Amino acid sequence: MSSNLPPGVSGNEYAIAGPDTEVEDRQYCTFCASPQDGFTMTYGYQRWFECSTCDETTDMESLREPDYPDPRYDEDGSNLSAVADYYAGQEGPK
Repeated sequence: MSSNLPPGVSGNEYAIAGPDTEVEDRQYCTFCASPQDGFTMTYGYQRWFECSTCDETTDMESLREPDYPDPRYDEDGSNLSAVADYYAGQEGPK
């Protein structure tokens, strides 16, 4: 199957596919300093509100925060001991 996308591009990126969800909503806009109509959008674990009045976006609380150390946190791997400590306390498959 051929694709018109360059190598390494899946087509699921936000710039290509858009948000995962887009819902009409009324939220507090920090730029207008009042509740406004707009859209709440999500992509991955990110969530934001786009105001229809001023067209500015306000970041909202992420949908899920990881509860484990992220091995990609430090490029040099300096947090790998935290990852090892976390998984050392976990039980294996039963």
